[in-house]
Parts: sequence; C-alpha cells; structure tokens
Amino acid sequence: MDIDKLKAFSLVAEFGGLNKAAENLSVTPSWVSKQVYALQRELNCDLFFQGKRKFVLTEEGRTFLKSTNKILAELRKAEGLLEANQQSIAGEIVISTTNAMANLYMLDALAGFIKAYPAVRLTVVGSDDETHLVFGKVDVAVRPFMSSHEDFDKKDLWDSQMYLYASEDYIKTHGEPKTKEDLAKHRIISYGHYAAFPYREINWHLSLLPQDFQPFLSINSGAAMLKAVENGLGIAPISQMALHSKVPLVKLLPQYPGPSVKVYFYYPEGMRDSQKINELYEYLRKFFSKK
Repeated sequence: MDIDKLKAFSLVAEFGGLNKAAENLSVTPSWVSKQVYALQRELNCDLFFQGKRKFVLTEEGRTFLKSTNKILAELRKAEGLLEANQQSIAGEIVISTTNAMANLYMLDALAGFIKAYPAVRLTVVGSDDETHLVFGKVDVAVRPFMSSHEDFDKKDLWDSQMYLYASEDYIKTHGEPKTKEDLAKHRIISYGHYAAFPYREINWHLSLLPQDFQPFLSINSGAAMLKAVENGLGIAPISQMALHSKVPLVKLLPQYPGPSVKVYFYYPEGMRDSQKINELYEYLRKFFSKK
C-alpha cells in the first residue's frame, strides 16, 4: 500500500468524484481512478458506492478514511519536521483563506514572499467553507476563527472593524440614513441567508432592522458585497481592511459599529519550527500591520 493510493482515496472521498481530486493532485482522472481501484483490490473491499458521477463512501470506506487521514497527517507532520531541520525555504505551501481575502488582497500580501523565495510553490484555496481544512492537505489557513482546528495552532494576524457603507452615487439617489429606523427604507445587502459562524456575524446590521425585514440582495461572498456597494446597489457591512476601493464610499451610522473581524494564521503543530511557515507568517504580519 503506497501513499499515492491513500492520497487519491482521501481526495475522492472529500470531493465525491475524480475530477477535482485529479485537479488537486495535478494528475488525470484516470490515474486517480486506477489508484482507488488498486487500493480496493488490495483491501479486498469496496470503499465507495459508485453512481454515474458521484462516489459515496461505504461503511468500510468511512472507517478506512479516518485511518487514512491520520496517516496523511502524520506524513505531513514528518515532512514539516524534516523541512524544519533542513532549514530550507522551498517546496509547496497550501494556503486556505476566505473567498473575500483571496479575491481582494491575498496575492498582494504574498507578493513579497514570492519574490523573496522563488523556490516555494504556493497553492491558494479560497473558500468560506471549513470542510476542506484537513491537516495533511492544508499547510496554512489565513481566516477568521475556525470552529474545528484541533490539529492547528494559531497566531493573531490582524483585526478589522466593520461598519455600514454605501457609495456616493447611492447616497445621491436614495439619501443617507441618519438613524437605524431609516435603514428599513433602504436597499440592504447581506451575507447569504445560511451563513455559518463566523460569517453570520457579518449580518449584525440585520439586528438594527425590523424582524420581518428582508434584504433585497444576499451574497455569500464579502468581496461580492463590496462590489455591490461600489456599483451603488445598496448598503452593506464592510470591513475596514477591505476599504481599498477606488470608488468613494460613505461610512453610515458610525454610532452602530459592527463586530471586529479577527483573522488568524493557522498552521499544523508539527510545523511550528518550519522556517518557511514562520517566514510566511512574518511577511503576512508585516503586510497587514501597514493597513
């Protein structure tokens, strides 16, 4: 049994299919399929119920996946320790972050690090969903509080206050709300209806509105909410960190500030002494401290 088979199995289980697993491994779907079927023959059991397009774990598959992820996690930990001992800043770093951060400023934040360490290969995964955050597949997570991160340590990176904003064009057309009661007369934008913690806190502004009030637009992306405000579509909560827009925006009702959005740098405990992980943290910390 080799590691390639375990990686292929774990990714097919995570994504429920061959294509995304193959994309993650930079191989073909047929290669992934061969690894999975070879593993099933080796174990002499079915790990998946296979439909036309979907791979669903069998009971044996669910049991084996737990052991597989532990093995891959230990392998990643060993690789991190080896890399730390070698004190080399090279190899791959897989960074998980939110959609908004990936779209708005993560590449700007990483530019200095990329130029300083050209031997490092970076993979940035933008997603507001935590389900892909599995130790052994992600090296670093730059995101707000994670509900489940027992395999990761964390360091503070920055925090940013939220306020309500609208564009100058919107204010010219619809007027400026002066009280929270005025908000009910305006076009309100919210983060998607089914936002999970910590993203549901972005909708703090809905508590200022009548209980039966319905936003005219909901988007499950902070970057898209900012874009909507820039285009004069309505009023939305925006983090101070995101205010790099060239479109003039107006802060509304500053007497009702939103939550402070704290963002952390998560990394596997086994990579605490990794030089490349520590260097990455320092570059990100310096970048965001200037904002």
